[in-house]
Amino acid sequence: MNPTDKKSDIPARVEQEHAHLRRALEELRASASSVAEGEDFAQWRLELMWQVRDFKNDLLKHFDLEEEGGFMRDVRRQVPNSDPQVNDLLEEHREMELAMDRVLATLKAMRERDDQELTRLQQEIDEFISTALEHETTEQHLLQRSYYRDYGGPE
Repeated sequence: MNPTDKKSDIPARVEQEHAHLRRALEELRASASSVAEGEDFAQWRLELMWQVRDFKNDLLKHFDLEEEGGFMRDVRRQVPNSDPQVNDLLEEHREMELAMDRVLATLKAMRERDDQELTRLQQEIDEFISTALEHETTEQHLLQRSYYRDYGGPE
């Protein structure tokens, strides 16, 4: 594969991953909102923990793609003065990883149904989703500026 092909593959892979993560976020929100009652609560909690762990793993792989797969490097090279934005995105990656750890910790600490804790959990997930979507918007803007400007896209 020549380097040009690899470079042109980066935006498609990042966009594909963004779409996958958006779907996973919606599934996570739906699962967190449909809390089981009574004896079913323990199974709901366990399945939600697994779902959060799977999402976190997918998220970390996505961060690897962006950080190690060439996206961040290309942005720094092709978009003048992008270093502060890229550094902010990298910091947000760490913050989002920690946010997923907090969600897991909240779930693990919740041995029985507690409506106050469930409300806090749902708020943590909603805040995470908002942050992730804002983060994706910034990345998408940089993606456009880095890869599509040669083809008449936004500068």
